[in-house]
Amino acid sequence: MEKKCGLIIGGVGPDAGVAYQKIVMDKLGEHCKTDQEYPTTALITEPSMIGDRTAFLEERIDINPGDGAAKLVADYVRGFGKRYEKFIVSVPCNTFHALPIFERFIDECHAVEVEFGVSIEIVNLIQVTTEYIGLEFGNIKKVGLMSTTGTRKQRIYHKALEDIGFEIIEVSEAEQAELHDTIYNKDWGIKGGGATSRAVSNFQNFAEVLKNNGAEIIILGCSEIPLVFEGSEFEGIPLVDPVGVMAQEICNKLLS
Repeated sequence: MEKKCGLIIGGVGPDAGVAYQKIVMDKLGEHCKTDQEYPTTALITEPSMIGDRTAFLEERIDINPGDGAAKLVADYVRGFGKRYEKFIVSVPCNTFHALPIFERFIDECHAVEVEFGVSIEIVNLIQVTTEYIGLEFGNIKKVGLMSTTGTRKQRIYHKALEDIGFEIIEVSEAEQAELHDTIYNKDWGIKGGGATSRAVSNFQNFAEVLKNNGAEIIILGCSEIPLVFEGSEFEGIPLVDPVGVMAQEICNKLLS
């Protein structure tokens, strides 16, 4: 079996990155019964290296976040490439998977493979979530989505899910501005303040809007949003956490 390292590029929502690593470890713990049975995982949290994804997509900053993330991969591989043959890389951020960012990241990581003679497998959050929804919810048609404005404008989930017959339900444009602010507001948003009472209330209201508009499941399409919901349902509507889906995929790959 190849010597593998599960490499998590965090800092794209620091709390969400830590929460994601905990999910990965919990899923590995279902199979690993001693310390030594756990495969190697590493979380790199260096937010200053990765610019805001929505700001880049809206052309408010020039530096592609994919470049900084790939440099973190390169730095880690430079130090540990002789120890591991394969690095399984994941980035727990939905907006990071917009094609202008994610494709740059893939290209730069391929250059790292060539330079250091290792194998790098990058898990695509959108792809694994789409596959999961197709398998688990193939009998439904309307999928609710809450996400950053960057993810929404790039239609990341639309492109993937509409191709296999699903319809995407979102809040109105006016409500989207408030939703985005509930993620980013420095005083009470989930990035700045965590699961504040205002953030929790707002997201429950957004989920109610999606439910009333016909959503049969709801994708929590920003890695911080799961922090404000308890459980896997909202008023009987299943909640899909993409980073949780990706964590299971990482677990499967590390143990295979």
